[in-house]
Amino acid sequence: VAVTGVQTCALPISLAYTSVASSVALVTTNPLWVGIASVLFLRERLPGGMLAGIGLTFAGSALICLSDAGSAPAASAPQPLLGNTLALAGAFTASGYFLVGRNLRARMSLLAYIWVSYTTAAALLLAGAALAGVQLLGFAAHTYLLVLALAVGPQLLGHTAFNWALR
Repeated sequence: VAVTGVQTCALPISLAYTSVASSVALVTTNPLWVGIASVLFLRERLPGGMLAGIGLTFAGSALICLSDAGSAPAASAPQPLLGNTLALAGAFTASGYFLVGRNLRARMSLLAYIWVSYTTAAALLLAGAALAGVQLLGFAAHTYLLVLALAVGPQLLGHTAFNWALR
Protein backbone atom coordinates (compact mmCIF):
# COMPACT_ATOMS: atom_id res chain seq x y z
CA VAL A 1 0.00 0.00 0.00
CA ALA A 2 1.47 3.37 -0.91
CA VAL A 3 0.45 6.49 0.98
CA THR A 4 1.63 9.73 -0.66
CA GLY A 5 4.72 8.09 -2.02
CA VAL A 6 5.69 6.38 1.25
CA GLN A 7 5.73 2.61 1.16
CA THR A 8 3.90 1.07 4.10
CA CYS A 9 3.32 -2.50 5.13
CA ALA A 10 0.47 -4.53 3.70
CA LEU A 11 -1.55 -4.21 6.89
CA PRO A 12 -4.48 -1.80 6.50
CA ILE A 13 -4.06 1.62 8.06
CA SER A 14 -6.68 4.33 8.00
CA LEU A 15 -4.44 6.79 6.13
CA ALA A 16 -4.37 4.46 3.15
CA TYR A 17 -8.14 4.79 2.73
CA THR A 18 -9.32 8.16 4.07
CA SER A 19 -8.07 11.72 4.37
CA VAL A 20 -5.49 12.75 6.95
CA ALA A 21 -8.01 15.13 8.52
CA SER A 22 -10.61 12.39 8.97
CA SER A 23 -8.10 9.85 10.26
CA VAL A 24 -6.59 12.22 12.82
CA ALA A 25 -9.95 13.58 13.96
CA LEU A 26 -11.43 10.11 14.43
CA VAL A 27 -8.44 8.31 15.94
CA THR A 28 -8.16 11.00 18.63
CA THR A 29 -11.74 10.55 19.83
CA ASN A 30 -10.53 8.20 22.56
CA PRO A 31 -11.60 10.60 25.39
CA LEU A 32 -15.15 10.18 24.06
CA TRP A 33 -14.97 6.40 24.27
CA VAL A 34 -13.21 6.43 27.67
CA GLY A 35 -15.98 8.68 29.00
CA ILE A 36 -18.73 6.43 27.65
CA ALA A 37 -17.01 3.28 28.92
CA SER A 38 -16.52 4.89 32.34
CA VAL A 39 -20.28 5.40 32.62
CA LEU A 40 -21.30 2.03 31.18
CA PHE A 41 -18.72 -0.31 32.70
CA LEU A 42 -17.27 1.49 35.70
CA ARG A 43 -20.55 3.09 36.81
CA GLU A 44 -18.88 6.48 37.16
CA ARG A 45 -20.79 9.74 37.04
CA LEU A 46 -19.45 12.31 34.61
CA PRO A 47 -19.68 16.05 35.14
CA GLY A 48 -22.05 18.00 32.88
CA GLY A 49 -19.19 19.66 31.00
CA MET A 50 -17.71 16.29 30.11
CA LEU A 51 -21.10 15.03 28.94
CA ALA A 52 -21.45 18.11 26.74
CA GLY A 53 -17.94 17.48 25.37
CA ILE A 54 -18.82 13.87 24.61
CA GLY A 55 -21.95 14.99 22.76
CA LEU A 56 -20.01 17.58 20.76
CA THR A 57 -17.27 15.07 19.90
CA PHE A 58 -19.81 12.48 18.83
CA ALA A 59 -21.61 15.02 16.61
CA GLY A 60 -18.33 16.12 15.04
CA SER A 61 -17.27 12.53 14.38
CA ALA A 62 -20.61 11.79 12.77
CA LEU A 63 -20.26 14.85 10.53
CA ILE A 64 -16.80 13.73 9.45
CA CYS A 65 -18.07 10.24 8.57
CA LEU A 66 -21.05 11.69 6.69
CA SER A 67 -18.93 14.18 4.76
CA ASP A 68 -16.50 11.46 3.69
CA ALA A 69 -19.29 9.08 2.75
CA GLY A 70 -20.95 11.68 0.52
CA SER A 71 -17.84 12.51 -1.48
CA ALA A 72 -16.57 10.68 -4.52
CA PRO A 73 -13.48 8.55 -3.84
CA ALA A 74 -10.30 10.50 -4.50
CA ALA A 75 -6.66 9.50 -4.57
CA SER A 76 -6.26 10.77 -0.99
CA ALA A 77 -9.39 8.95 0.23
CA PRO A 78 -10.14 5.95 -2.00
CA GLN A 79 -12.35 4.13 0.56
CA PRO A 80 -13.32 6.67 3.23
CA LEU A 81 -15.75 4.40 5.09
CA LEU A 82 -13.05 1.75 5.55
CA GLY A 83 -10.47 4.37 6.53
CA ASN A 84 -12.82 6.00 9.02
CA THR A 85 -13.68 2.59 10.49
CA LEU A 86 -9.99 1.77 10.91
CA ALA A 87 -9.39 5.16 12.56
CA LEU A 88 -12.25 4.52 14.99
CA ALA A 89 -10.84 1.05 15.69
CA GLY A 90 -7.59 2.80 16.64
CA ALA A 91 -9.53 5.10 18.97
CA PHE A 92 -11.32 2.13 20.58
CA THR A 93 -7.99 0.34 21.06
CA ALA A 94 -6.39 3.40 22.66
CA SER A 95 -9.43 3.77 24.91
CA GLY A 96 -9.12 0.18 26.07
CA TYR A 97 -5.43 0.73 26.73
CA PHE A 98 -6.18 3.79 28.87
CA LEU A 99 -8.96 2.05 30.81
CA VAL A 100 -6.88 -1.05 31.53
CA GLY A 101 -3.86 1.10 32.30
CA ARG A 102 -5.83 3.25 34.73
CA ASN A 103 -6.85 0.11 36.61
CA LEU A 104 -3.37 -1.44 36.63
CA ARG A 105 -1.54 1.79 37.46
CA ALA A 106 -3.52 2.05 40.69
CA ARG A 107 -1.72 -1.11 41.81
CA MET A 108 1.61 -1.00 39.93
CA SER A 109 4.56 1.35 39.86
CA LEU A 110 5.15 3.29 36.66
CA LEU A 111 8.34 1.38 35.88
CA ALA A 112 6.69 -2.03 36.36
CA TYR A 113 3.70 -1.01 34.25
CA ILE A 114 5.66 0.39 31.32
CA TRP A 115 8.03 -2.59 31.38
CA VAL A 116 5.14 -5.04 30.97
CA SER A 117 3.19 -2.81 28.58
CA TYR A 118 6.03 -1.82 26.26
CA THR A 119 7.61 -5.27 26.20
CA THR A 120 4.26 -6.85 25.31
CA ALA A 121 3.68 -4.26 22.58
CA ALA A 122 7.16 -4.82 21.13
CA ALA A 123 6.73 -8.60 21.11
CA LEU A 124 3.32 -8.38 19.44
CA LEU A 125 4.64 -5.90 16.88
CA LEU A 126 7.58 -8.12 16.01
CA ALA A 127 5.30 -11.16 15.75
CA GLY A 128 2.90 -9.24 13.51
CA ALA A 129 5.75 -8.04 11.31
CA ALA A 130 7.06 -11.59 11.00
CA LEU A 131 3.63 -12.97 10.11
CA ALA A 132 3.10 -10.21 7.54
CA GLY A 133 6.54 -10.77 6.03
CA VAL A 134 7.65 -7.20 6.72
CA GLN A 135 11.37 -6.65 6.20
CA LEU A 136 13.05 -5.36 9.37
CA LEU A 137 16.71 -5.69 8.42
CA GLY A 138 18.90 -4.28 5.67
CA PHE A 139 18.05 -0.59 6.00
CA ALA A 140 20.55 2.26 6.17
CA ALA A 141 22.00 3.16 9.58
CA HIS A 142 20.17 6.49 9.68
CA THR A 143 16.87 4.61 9.37
CA TYR A 144 17.61 2.69 12.54
CA LEU A 145 18.64 5.92 14.28
CA LEU A 146 15.28 7.46 13.33
CA VAL A 147 13.45 4.40 14.71
CA LEU A 148 15.49 4.70 17.91
CA ALA A 149 14.56 8.40 18.13
CA LEU A 150 10.89 7.47 17.77
CA ALA A 151 11.27 4.91 20.55
CA VAL A 152 12.96 7.37 22.91
CA GLY A 153 10.90 10.48 22.11
CA PRO A 154 7.24 9.65 21.52
CA GLN A 155 7.33 6.26 23.24
CA LEU A 156 9.49 6.60 26.32
CA LEU A 157 8.74 10.27 26.97
CA GLY A 158 5.25 10.77 25.52
CA HIS A 159 3.53 7.49 26.29
CA THR A 160 5.23 7.22 29.65
CA ALA A 161 3.82 10.64 30.56
CA PHE A 162 0.33 9.36 29.67
CA ASN A 163 0.92 6.23 31.75
CA TRP A 164 2.18 8.29 34.69
CA ALA A 165 -1.00 10.38 34.53
CA LEU A 166 -3.23 7.29 34.52
CA ARG A 167 -2.59 6.71 38.19
